[in-house]
Amino acid sequence: MHTINGKVHLGQAGITGILRCIAIGLVFLFLPIIRIEAQVAGDYRTNATGTWNWNVVGNWQRYDGSAWVAAADFPGQNPGAGTVTIQNNTNV
Repeated sequence: MHTINGKVHLGQAGITGILRCIAIGLVFLFLPIIRIEAQVAGDYRTNATGTWNWNVVGNWQRYDGSAWVAAADFPGQNPGAGTVTIQNNTNV
């Protein structure tokens, strides 16, 4: 960094450093968003829109680690239920 006619000039190295800081800041800004959206085995979600009873197994899907599959139980029926997601336009 140096001054010319009283104005500060960063030069190429200064600009590169600033861009690097911005890029790192953006990674840390969006990293939590990516993590929040991930499903893990044991998570539940409703399988259709409408109004449903919570304890009807047919209303739920469970994530098996790679895909959403028909649930064998409803959330809370057995210990170890993961996150429960009620999809848009659904009342439970």
